[in-house]
Amino acid sequence: MKAESLNRREILVLGKNLLLTSLVAGIPVGCSLSRPIGEVDWQKEIQPLDQKGVATVTHLSGTASADTKPVFAGDRLSSGSVVDLAAGGQLVLALPDRSVLQLKDETRLRLDLDSEQGGDLTLKYGSLLSVVTPRRRSRRYRIKGTAALIGVKGTVCFLQVFKPGADRDPKIPSRATEYFCICNGAIDYLDPDNRTAMSDSAEHHSPYFLYPKGGDVGFIRTNQLLNHDDKEINDLIYRMAGQKHDTLWLNVYRTRY
Repeated sequence: MKAESLNRREILVLGKNLLLTSLVAGIPVGCSLSRPIGEVDWQKEIQPLDQKGVATVTHLSGTASADTKPVFAGDRLSSGSVVDLAAGGQLVLALPDRSVLQLKDETRLRLDLDSEQGGDLTLKYGSLLSVVTPRRRSRRYRIKGTAALIGVKGTVCFLQVFKPGADRDPKIPSRATEYFCICNGAIDYLDPDNRTAMSDSAEHHSPYFLYPKGGDVGFIRTNQLLNHDDKEINDLIYRMAGQKHDTLWLNVYRTRY
C-alpha cells in the first residue's frame, strides 16, 4: 500500500473511532468520515422468511456435515441446516442470489434462508467470510455472532466467533467473543428489536474485536487482519456464479499475494 493511501486510511480510522467513542458515551457527533449509508427498515426487509432457501456446496476440502449427516461438494442444504466443518477444512456455499460464503477450519453455522434472497446466518463459532450481493428492493441478510447482530447491505465482510474454552492468540483481548471486519461495503449493527443501533462502512478492511456490553455491543479497535486476506476474498468472488461482485476496490488496494 502506498504511503498516501495509508495516511488516508489512518484518517478514516480516526474518524470512525471518534464516532464509536461518541456513540458509546452518548455524545452527539458533529460529523463522521464514514461515507453516507442508506437507511434500511430491517423489520420490513428481514421478516418473515419463507424458509425455502437452499445453499449449494460448491467447494469442500476436508470433512463437513449438515445436521450430523456427511456433506459433499454439490450437495444442496435446506434452510434450517446446521453446518459443521472440521478443523483444517474449507467449505464454500452459494446462496440463492449468487452471494457466497466461505467457512474455514473448525466452524459451525446455521442457515435460515429465504427462497430468493436474504435470511439469517448464525455463526456459533469459527470463521465466516461473506460476499453478499447488493439488493435495493428485497430481503437482506443478517449475520449473528455472540455479541453482535449485523445487517448486511451488499457487503464483503468477515466474522470470527471464538469457541468458548478453545486456545486463542494472546494478542486477542480476553473479553472479546468475536472479531468482525467490514472488508468493503456497509452494514448496520442491530439491537435485539431489529432496529439500527449504528451504521458503519469501509472501503478496505475495518476490523474490531467485539464483546457483549450489557444489552449493547462493545468495540475494541484493532489493526489485525485475522484469518482472512484480499487473496481469499478475490478467490471467493471468483467462485460466484454469473456476474461477479465488484473487485475494483481490491485492485486499488492490491498488494503482492
